[in-house]
Amino acid sequence: MALLGPDVDWLMNAKYQHISVSLLHDEKTISISATRSDVGMLFEYIENGNSQPFTLLEAAYKGSIQKSEDYVHNEDGELIRIRETRSELPDNILPIQSVRRLPTPIFLGLDRTSLPTGPNARTRQRRYGQPRTTHASLRTFLDESVGQADLLATEAVRQAHLIRARRAASLREQILLSLFSEDSGGDNDVVLPRQQDIRRYEKARKSLKAAFSILGIDADHVDSSIDPFFSNVIGLATSLSKHKSLDEVISAKADSDLRRDFYGWMATRPRLALIEQVDGFVTNFNESEAQIFRHINKYLGIMNSFLEDSNKKLSFREDNTLQVKLPSNAAADVYYLSSGERQLFVLITTLMFSDEQRRANTVIIDEPELSLHIKWQEMFVDSLMQANPDIQLILATHSPSIILDRDDACVELS
Repeated sequence: MALLGPDVDWLMNAKYQHISVSLLHDEKTISISATRSDVGMLFEYIENGNSQPFTLLEAAYKGSIQKSEDYVHNEDGELIRIRETRSELPDNILPIQSVRRLPTPIFLGLDRTSLPTGPNARTRQRRYGQPRTTHASLRTFLDESVGQADLLATEAVRQAHLIRARRAASLREQILLSLFSEDSGGDNDVVLPRQQDIRRYEKARKSLKAAFSILGIDADHVDSSIDPFFSNVIGLATSLSKHKSLDEVISAKADSDLRRDFYGWMATRPRLALIEQVDGFVTNFNESEAQIFRHINKYLGIMNSFLEDSNKKLSFREDNTLQVKLPSNAAADVYYLSSGERQLFVLITTLMFSDEQRRANTVIIDEPELSLHIKWQEMFVDSLMQANPDIQLILATHSPSIILDRDDACVELS
């Protein structure tokens, strides 16, 4: 993982002679290696046989180290001093640039913590504790990964609502402009309504009420306008649909109620044509909205398939933040999840909402069965693949429930 970061501080301080990793990415064969010596480190990136070496001398590395100190409050309100050291190398080192352009793997280790890699690793949330000197490759605690995943999910939902708001503004514009459309007058051919038309009007009533609610129109005003109109239309259509033909209705001169219904129907036809046009706009908006939130709903479905056993449910509040419904029906933050649930939350949320991880990538997990009961172990691999079908999973496991019938993908290690 230090090579794939690359984590220069780890590579300069760890004890090793030579380490390397090979991978295939975008049909390119890539090798990354580090060779340690008494005077420094040789870092090498090779792509399809083309080498990009870089030698970092010990003296140059020590000169690049920056120290920082900060004071923060812990959960008890106590002021804690945080010291940190890390190297600051120039951004134009070619092999390091090449590595950072690669998709960054996720690693989950035995301590259930995630190891941040890549250029954004420095911005990770600090861990609190007694005054100490921390190493740049120090792993963040799982709770910090939960916080980062929480932000990812919240931002994804916020972006979805912004797109929805733009689509709603477009819908409002379409509705207003349709009032002046030359095509809103309807068909000149008079046809008696049938049962399928009545069902269509009822559906249009519901969809229009929902659409106007989205546009911010007061629900009481919507109900007082739409319900009487559609009740009248459906009543007229029901009366006329009992007759076989238009001639039968016209010839029934003695039936004053039928003639009144017919004239009433004819008077509503222009408005019905306009409403059907608006209903078409609303149908397109609803389909668009379903597409916008399909990824969000898929995410909630995957997460809640794990949480249902403990009678918990994950959802988004009106302000787009995540909440967990507990067995007591109380709402809590995601930190109230168990350790196994938090592990799944971090993985699935990152795979689905991180821009980097949603690309073709690699997830490396050491003993994923830890903190997962048997049923969850059986669901684990399929759920991760559902969350991101483009990932490559590399698992080190002792659990048959993780492997299931995937023996052909197993490599036994002694």
